[in-house]
Amino acid sequence: MLPELVWKKRPFEIRNLLNPAFCAVLLHKAVKTYCEESKQNMPYPLVFLVLPLIFPKKIRDTLPKRVDKSFNDWIQENSLNLLDFDQIIRFLCPYTKEAIIFAMQFHCLEIEKDGHISYDYLSKPTIIWNNDSESVDCYKEAKFLGYWFAHTGTTAIIFKSLGVRL
Repeated sequence: MLPELVWKKRPFEIRNLLNPAFCAVLLHKAVKTYCEESKQNMPYPLVFLVLPLIFPKKIRDTLPKRVDKSFNDWIQENSLNLLDFDQIIRFLCPYTKEAIIFAMQFHCLEIEKDGHISYDYLSKPTIIWNNDSESVDCYKEAKFLGYWFAHTGTTAIIFKSLGVRL
């Protein structure tokens, strides 16, 4: 485990919001949707965009409600909300890694030899939450991002559009 992620040293809010099980469920949903839409496994780097696009409310609230909005149009309309996006990615990177490890331990995600990430077709996380909760919003956006990434273009184009270097 990463030293900065020692569980007992985390603030209460971080332990709740960035819980590895919850983050793993979100990543699983994004990867599953991507794989179903593209008929390919998700490129590993794209997984690191899921949590940064979902957790900051100022970004999540601007994500389109319909899939017909283009990724580039959304970025142009929301460029001010994405000014510090590279810092958000850096902050959430260790939590994303932790969620991937957690999901792999429970056979929900797998990193393939070609560097792509797949989901276990038999895994279906059991989720119990209120329909009006922020957790449900995050889950819906994870599904949306999986769809969007599958229809947007290459990983390099997605990262470049967000102003993030691989």
